[in-house]
Amino acid sequence: MRDGKIFARGAIDDKGPTMAAFYGLKIVKELGLPLQKNVRIIFGTDEESGMSCMRHYKEVGEMPKVGFAPDADFPIIHAEKGQINTKIGLPTSDTQHEESDLELVSIVSGDRINMVPEQATAVVRGNLGRIQDEFVAFCQEQGVQQSSNQKGDEMELIILGKAAHGMEPQIGVNAGTTLATFLKTYKFEPNTKRFIEFLSDLHKDFEGKDLGIAYQDEITGPLTVNPGVIHVDSEDSYVRLNIRCPVTTDYDEIIGKLKKSIDDKELMIEELRQSRPHHVDGDDSFIQALQKAYKDETGMEPTLLSTGGGTYARFMEKGVAYGASFPGKEMTAHQKDEYIEVEDLLKATAIYARAIYEMAR
Repeated sequence: MRDGKIFARGAIDDKGPTMAAFYGLKIVKELGLPLQKNVRIIFGTDEESGMSCMRHYKEVGEMPKVGFAPDADFPIIHAEKGQINTKIGLPTSDTQHEESDLELVSIVSGDRINMVPEQATAVVRGNLGRIQDEFVAFCQEQGVQQSSNQKGDEMELIILGKAAHGMEPQIGVNAGTTLATFLKTYKFEPNTKRFIEFLSDLHKDFEGKDLGIAYQDEITGPLTVNPGVIHVDSEDSYVRLNIRCPVTTDYDEIIGKLKKSIDDKELMIEELRQSRPHHVDGDDSFIQALQKAYKDETGMEPTLLSTGGGTYARFMEKGVAYGASFPGKEMTAHQKDEYIEVEDLLKATAIYARAIYEMAR
């Protein structure tokens, strides 16, 4: 704790808010308030890696029809984008390698598809020439930190970008695609160069325009693309994309366009998984109960929001994300020095207590 803040992994996303909901329920229980409905808290532990915990719970237990996940922003997020997660690879080729100035030994960037990778490392071999000086100049121009190490005819190039949640790739700096943008100016063997150019085309193409899948709606805004994991070596080359889809997305159409685009680029889709969007009508009485709790406790207007993220709320017929980040406050989820202000944590607890009472009475 420092300067009125709790610094910890999960402080704002979403261990801190989960404990706020726990104590909100404890307040309601200890006050002995009359409730007409059962109330439960379900704790999951796989929210960032496929939500297998909730899928299992839904199979073996009774999932509530109405509820909230304290896993986003106040006032209320009533619409969540869906997702398409895909692995795009470079087909193996038996063609004779053409002579090239450099050999790309490897690229490694990112380890989670739903994160903007903060660091990327490439190893190149061959006629290194002025590559080190050109790398330094490129990184200065891009405003990113770099380092390099040479050993014999090999050089390791490292870029440090800026991590961010995959639902908002535009607020991060993707170290992997930045590094590819630098490498594409060099002559590699044709297949490798084609894949590097594809990675470079993904750089800052947050809405999937180059992939031909750009789409947006009024409820949840534009489709977004995050190249979360990049891996290149002599055995395998691929990139994993986290695509967040607006609630009105025609999945068959988007997937069809994606497949055509990848085929045209002479690459291949090796994996493709999808999860549908989630939306609760803003006129529902359940939403109005949460709005009342928020307004009574804060005095602020309980406007309805949407998100590119996915929460446990989507496992309930009428589930929404509800706090605990307040309007205008810095959101440090998935970032270094994650924190929540103690005052905000206490305020969220009071809102959750009111909301539980309003929902269950």
